[in-house]
Amino acid sequence: MNAHFPSKPFYWTVAVEGYSWIPEVPGSKHSSTKKALAGRKFCVAKREYPNRTYQPSEVQNLYRIFGNLKPSEEAVQQFANEYGLLGIGTAPKTQSATGDRLRIKFEACSIGAEDKTAKISKPVQYGEAFEDWIVAIQDMNRAITLMELCRPGGGAVQADFMEMYELFNRYSNFDFAIRLQMSLDSTSGLHCLSLNPQSLLGAMWLQFGCASAINQEKATDRTCAICGEIFPMKSGRGHSKQIYCSNKCKMRAYWKRKENQPSQAEPSKPVDNRRALSDVDFDPDN
Repeated sequence: MNAHFPSKPFYWTVAVEGYSWIPEVPGSKHSSTKKALAGRKFCVAKREYPNRTYQPSEVQNLYRIFGNLKPSEEAVQQFANEYGLLGIGTAPKTQSATGDRLRIKFEACSIGAEDKTAKISKPVQYGEAFEDWIVAIQDMNRAITLMELCRPGGGAVQADFMEMYELFNRYSNFDFAIRLQMSLDSTSGLHCLSLNPQSLLGAMWLQFGCASAINQEKATDRTCAICGEIFPMKSGRGHSKQIYCSNKCKMRAYWKRKENQPSQAEPSKPVDNRRALSDVDFDPDN
């Protein structure tokens, strides 16, 4: 029996006009639900149409981009504008007060001006809670950290492996985020097994799982501390602590550190940029 990944391309939809935040559920008929969502914000599409589609598997290291997001509304909104909503109701760790899933339907008119003369029923759209995004981001970030530890020579203990497996299994099984399916290959006539993501979050965890499996065989690979790209670590003395994939990222890290440092230069003394670039903390051969 052959196993294929994936059996067919998986596409995800993104609202062209982007996404925004709504503070609560407009017009909820259930007081218990309204109470459970009090004070929460939900990311919703400004308009469902027009939209575009893309293949998450074609975005290199998308799971790392997601796992490295800052826990802020602005960062989540920017990610949603680029890649869409996660496609979940509530993150596996969280539970609603009512025990229901929190993939909430919003009346479309709640975002723009309400047309009180409209006679047709209003369409609905879905929102995802900011808190659930943060849980999902933190769990992916933790899984990436564990993956680095669990590479050969990474210093992981048995508990680290178990924690990484538990995170992956929890998200891949949540709400059928990833499905195992059997189908017939029309070309070969053979039965095929395939893993198919059902949401953006599922696609990112599937990408993580594949990267983790490959990661076992590439103990010399590193993840850039600036851009998140995977790069081969140089051999030889002095390269064991290499954390940047290129001099460009090393420069970005250097200027980022400079921006975060309080200015100590006296007003009468101009800053010598040539001296700054030769500081010991910038080593192009890192």
